[in-house]
Amino acid sequence: MLDNLIFTGLELLLSAIGAPPASFLAVFALAVVYETYFYATTGQTLGKRAFGIAVRRADGGVTRVTEALSRAGLWWLLPAVSIFGPSVTVLLLAYGLALTVPAFVDPAHRGLHDRLAGTVVVQVAPPASPTAPPRAPPTPPTAPPRLGR
Repeated sequence: MLDNLIFTGLELLLSAIGAPPASFLAVFALAVVYETYFYATTGQTLGKRAFGIAVRRADGGVTRVTEALSRAGLWWLLPAVSIFGPSVTVLLLAYGLALTVPAFVDPAHRGLHDRLAGTVVVQVAPPASPTAPPRAPPTPPTAPPRLGR
């Protein structure tokens, strides 16, 4: 979700400055490559890592490139065609609902894009926080040297 906000924000910025349609296709390609890379290597985009979730194959294995590409491509497909203007707004909304509503009724919370790609989003342990190196034990105080007598 966090990653989606970044890419959607980039698309809105391009729209606001009147960027050509090819710019939107570049954002689509960047989003798909970004998600495919992270799903296929770690199972987590930076946003998913922040929330302690990961994408895995439905059988629990590591997501392969083909599955990662399918999932990312399905998710970003319709936003990519939004370059054709507001006429696809209703289609975009219907597509978004079709992808996400099944996750609310499915016991495994799998969206349509997860079902078609053969993936599932799972909760993972949060990354271990770095520990501080052990400190040396304190040295016992020593009495100051006595002067005189």
